[in-house]
Amino acid sequence: MMDDLCFRLSVGENGLECKVIKSGADVTEAEIKGDCTIYNAAEIKKFISKYYDKSDSLVLNLSGVDEIDSSFFQLLLALKKDAGESNKRVSFIAHSIPVLKYIDLYGAAAMFGDRLVVKKEDRDKFDFRYGLKTVKGASGNESR
Repeated sequence: MMDDLCFRLSVGENGLECKVIKSGADVTEAEIKGDCTIYNAAEIKKFISKYYDKSDSLVLNLSGVDEIDSSFFQLLLALKKDAGESNKRVSFIAHSIPVLKYIDLYGAAAMFGDRLVVKKEDRDKFDFRYGLKTVKGASGNESR
């Protein structure tokens, strides 16, 4: 039987852990760790849905996400879309490098609307420049 506050699945080398940190009518805070791929997308969706439906706001800590594929990325996008249509709030915090790579790849930073924090030593791994206008300065050099 699955525990309401935490469940673990043995999926691949890293497995999966979904854990509720705080749950209430106003806000639910949870974290997801491990592989977030098609192989466990249904379990992740089931976990998120259970708490999303009970709260006005859902905060997901993604710092422990080791691997991501398009199925998990689509789940995150669907959550944001549904929240906008349902007058709810969904926030993703502490994005791991694999999550940031997908956000950068698809130019989805604005769609997500969450604050992205990238360590100085990791900044060269990302562009995050899409949608910015190129401006020529007085010296004739282009900048963004």
